[in-house]
Amino acid sequence: MSEGWIRLHRASLDCPELSDPMALAIWATILLRAAHRPTRIGWRGTRQELDRGQLLISVREFSERTGVPYQKTRTVLKKFTDSGMLKINAATNAAGSLLTVCNYSRFQADDDAPNAASNAALTQEQRSSNAQNKNERIKEEESKKDLFQTESEIEPLSAPTAPTPGQCQAKSPSEPKATRLPAGWAPSHELIAYARGKGLTPADIDEEAEAFRNYWAAAPGAQGRKADWPATWRNWCIRAGRRLSATRPQSGSHPRASPPIDPRLAARLAEAKARNAARASAEAAGLTEQDEEYDRHVSALMMEWYNNEQRRSA
Repeated sequence: MSEGWIRLHRASLDCPELSDPMALAIWATILLRAAHRPTRIGWRGTRQELDRGQLLISVREFSERTGVPYQKTRTVLKKFTDSGMLKINAATNAAGSLLTVCNYSRFQADDDAPNAASNAALTQEQRSSNAQNKNERIKEEESKKDLFQTESEIEPLSAPTAPTPGQCQAKSPSEPKATRLPAGWAPSHELIAYARGKGLTPADIDEEAEAFRNYWAAAPGAQGRKADWPATWRNWCIRAGRRLSATRPQSGSHPRASPPIDPRLAARLAEAKARNAARASAEAAGLTEQDEEYDRHVSALMMEWYNNEQRRSA
């Protein structure tokens, strides 16, 4: 019963009983499953004789095969019987119903015999075509599957993960904080040796050390703060060595007179010396730069020094 064709006339679209798409689906299923010639079938352990246009099926099985709800199937089948399109009888010795399509030849012409060879050829051709289409679909699905597998095998670019504590590079030591020159600063033995290497005599070193302390004590704000005072001293000694070498007589030559000191430089050095003394006095009194009294103490001593300088120059 799986071979051959059925005819579905276009007039079915004008039939009131088939206006419902579910009813049309049920009717087409009935025509497809109905015997197109007298035949004997096995039905749930029994042998049943079917005439042309008959089929054996239960309403529930019919609902499951068509996908139409059970109650809707019962309603449609009753409509078919009421209109004379279908006759339903209880099957003999079978848990189902015997459906008979009324006027079956009207819906399906009896041309199976003369066209048996043609139908067989068409059926075989259709089977071959279906098999070919099935193979093509299988190949296409396998191709897609391979493509998807290939894509899934490509590892996605992962976002950079945060390094573990063991992977983190050690932080570079923080830069030393800039500070003012400590009160009472004096060059160490290494710094004295460095100054000697730049041509400074012990007397020169003592004089330059005092000038160094006074100059940086008088430097205001951030200008008077350095992160590396030993390096600042070494740079000071380089300039002092060049300056002193230019004023000292060469061997075999007459000593040259020292150039006069710039009055502005002399005044600045004197002020730096006084400020250094004022700060030393404040620190001797137990004050620090963070104390408000420290600034008042230094300012009072510097004001006294300015007044004395003005009286001296008057």
